[in-house]
Amino acid sequence: MNKKIICLYLVIFALNTNIFSINLSEVLETRVFNDRVELIRDMKFSDEEGFDEALLRTLYELNDFLEEDVCGGLPDDDAFRLYFCNKKEIFPNIAREHSFSYAKRLIVSKNTTIYSMGDIHGSIYHLVMGLRYLYKNKVIDRELNVLGNNVIAFTGDYIDRGSSGLEVLFLIISLFNKNRDKVLLLRGNHETYETSGIYGFLLETFSAFEDIELSSSQSFGLGLGDIDFGFKIFERIAENTTFTDSMFFKTINILKRLPVMGFVISRNKIVQFVHGSVQPGVNFGEFLTVLDFDVDLFPIYDSLTIDSQNPMLWADCFPDQCNFSDSHGLFIKFSNLSQYLINRGINILIAGHSHYKLGVNEFGVYEKPFENGTKFIRHIQNFGLDPDRGIYNGSCMYDTRKHFYRPSWLETRMNEIEDLDEDLIGDIGDESDYLEISGGISASPSIVPEDSVDIDEDLDLGGIDEFEAGFDRLEEVEGLEDDGVWYDFDPEVVLR
Repeated sequence: MNKKIICLYLVIFALNTNIFSINLSEVLETRVFNDRVELIRDMKFSDEEGFDEALLRTLYELNDFLEEDVCGGLPDDDAFRLYFCNKKEIFPNIAREHSFSYAKRLIVSKNTTIYSMGDIHGSIYHLVMGLRYLYKNKVIDRELNVLGNNVIAFTGDYIDRGSSGLEVLFLIISLFNKNRDKVLLLRGNHETYETSGIYGFLLETFSAFEDIELSSSQSFGLGLGDIDFGFKIFERIAENTTFTDSMFFKTINILKRLPVMGFVISRNKIVQFVHGSVQPGVNFGEFLTVLDFDVDLFPIYDSLTIDSQNPMLWADCFPDQCNFSDSHGLFIKFSNLSQYLINRGINILIAGHSHYKLGVNEFGVYEKPFENGTKFIRHIQNFGLDPDRGIYNGSCMYDTRKHFYRPSWLETRMNEIEDLDEDLIGDIGDESDYLEISGGISASPSIVPEDSVDIDEDLDLGGIDEFEAGFDRLEEVEGLEDDGVWYDFDPEVVLR
């Protein structure tokens, strides 16, 4: 056969098998750790050939871990809830979106340093600059391996508002997949269908992967959280594609299975991470105190719960005397938060989420020390103008040259954390009234929200691999009214 024809066949084969498709190593070499790349438009790569497949491979690797290790590490009933938590109505009745909540812990040495980052919101600029900082400080290498006694924690809200949520997810999940014992990956309120459907990520995914064109004015409106417009976009999407086959659905369906709370624990030191606020009334017991305890996952509720009423996703932590109208509807006062930390022997609570600006420094960090040596820290990843969306966010020092706030990592050294006064640690008691409501969304402050879903005590689930009839069974055990739009699908469609 003519050599030219053979070469042509090889080129066609390579293109069809995506040999030349984008991959993680290429992204790291050409963009992330290339200091010559300084502009956000040069950092983006979601429009390159093969990115959709690269992203799916990354998501499926995360999903396999969540199925095997997380579902396998939970009691059967809770594993069932986590596995099938997303068969709920999404539009138009998004206020009733449910999910399962659990905590994860990492056991570390006393010499460990934690680097945590708050809300990234689709800013590839801040993530890239943050990864470069970690590399230059020998926290990670150029292949995203975490080095030494270091832990990296993300407190959620990776998507929406900014224009590069796809790139952010690809890099963050790749980092987690390589370092599952050294990275905490929590979800925030934007890792839900409810919020990401109207604040930008729905539009971003469908603009990237579906044959749907939108004007820049529409993009701007959706990015600002235009709920009415969000529903109109969803109606257009529903007419053009099968929703459960979309990249948006597959992505959010997997992200909703991430933990909502994380702990980094060494001998006599506990650092808690959450996106919003704590859940008063939870007694973690041996999960926080016994390092050789055989389980590293802790179910927070005994049911599916409504996302919009979940304090770990939505609540704010506020000083006792402040304007609570700045909250998202749920909040916990500092006095109650302090007691929560003292009663459980938690040294530091680190959160994100809040729009409350008073006392935040130029890096987007707020610190509040309490009695007994405990401390609350809020870190928000502030950023300014997204050139692709025209959206303004942030409240800290503004870099007029680059039009972005300074990226920052919060550094927490376990061996430098102040010892707690053990004599002040008290009983948990009844803390159900700690969580308060401020005119926004309605919620039950009880440990298990009133509008939750119980599963029969005698339910025989079998093994995780035997969930073929799971969705039908979930409808039966939940007993919720069908008052919204339901989607029929099986696990193979959802996960693959």
